[in-house]
Amino acid sequence: THSIGGAVGFAITTPAGTYFHTGDFKLDYTPIDNEVMDLARLSELGKKGVLLLTADSTNAERPGFSISEAKVGKTLDTIFSQNKQKRIIVATFASNIYRVQQLLNIAEKYGRKVAFSGRSMINVCETASKLGDLKFNKENTIDITRVDKYPDNEICILSTGTQGEARSALTRMAEGDFNKIEIGENDLIILSSSAIPGNEKAINNVINLLYKKGAEVIYESLAEVHTSGHANQEELKTIHALLKPKFFMPVHGEFRHLRAHANIAEAMGMPKQNILIPDLGDQITITKNTLSKTGVVPCGSLLIDGVGVSEVGSTILRDRMQLSEEGVCVVVISISMMTGALTSKPDIISRGFIYKNSDELDVIEEAKNIVINTISQADFKSQDWSLIKSNIRKNLTMFFAREIKCRPLVIPVILETK
Repeated sequence: THSIGGAVGFAITTPAGTYFHTGDFKLDYTPIDNEVMDLARLSELGKKGVLLLTADSTNAERPGFSISEAKVGKTLDTIFSQNKQKRIIVATFASNIYRVQQLLNIAEKYGRKVAFSGRSMINVCETASKLGDLKFNKENTIDITRVDKYPDNEICILSTGTQGEARSALTRMAEGDFNKIEIGENDLIILSSSAIPGNEKAINNVINLLYKKGAEVIYESLAEVHTSGHANQEELKTIHALLKPKFFMPVHGEFRHLRAHANIAEAMGMPKQNILIPDLGDQITITKNTLSKTGVVPCGSLLIDGVGVSEVGSTILRDRMQLSEEGVCVVVISISMMTGALTSKPDIISRGFIYKNSDELDVIEEAKNIVINTISQADFKSQDWSLIKSNIRKNLTMFFAREIKCRPLVIPVILETK
């Protein structure tokens, strides 16, 4: 069982032995679809012998058992029953069909029409309904544009935006930028979700905006309105006890999660040498008697630029970071091909940085003098333009750092004239 439908584990038979991969999972003994994990089958595999287990480690630091999805449903039911006069807006992960199913059932129970808000919520619910994974009376749903035609106590909105995404439905509501929906004092917003690491600031910002509009907000730390789709420590121990693997490799999680899961396996009696914590790109080789790292393949984040599918190099990234943080200074220089002398004063174009307490014209004029001095010291017999550009770049960077405490990207351009 998991927070999405159709979650499965794999028992893969190889010449060396059976390899079992859990996939994302939790042990929910009261699942919404009544499909409990087949523990008897796992026990059977364990008796036959499992060579290697790779298992979900996301919640390996959390003791005990994870909360059942059914318990979250009871909490949501209680909240609906205690707020019969308010308009209720629930933000949840669109992929969590079991949560959506419970919310649809609860809304119908309390006589509320349901409106879906957010592209992913609408698309997922339509697809799940066609597949038969989501069952509800379509007469009990309305288009989001018709919400204002009903009293607050007859409406429930299921929305995206659990992570405070910039243009998500809930964020736009909080910012007052959502057509037909104006958040006010008679609104109750439920964040039936957890914060994905890194999104805390954005989520808190949305919550604050909702409070400023007078709404009441309920989230995970205030009530059991969400449960993880990943196994806690006791559930992990159950899987290990049933499968009895010879070797173990924790997967799916930060390194600290993998370490915590490895500690669980070791505490249950697995020899330390039979546990391998992999890193990204590691090539792992397993035989009947060994589990070892035998190589590394290139991997990691691949940044895509525009429509081209090619790796963005570190130099480009460094330049873009400098441009965004420090600005740019373009130096245009006209030099005679015959004499090597300047045919006119340098032209300096700056963008994206502030001169602070210095006068802009004074700074630019001094920068021009530095360029002139740098060129006067150059050896034009060799016509080594790259060296001249490098010296201009170095001298101007030092000057800007000293005068305005800024290091813009300096781009010298040399024009040769007859």
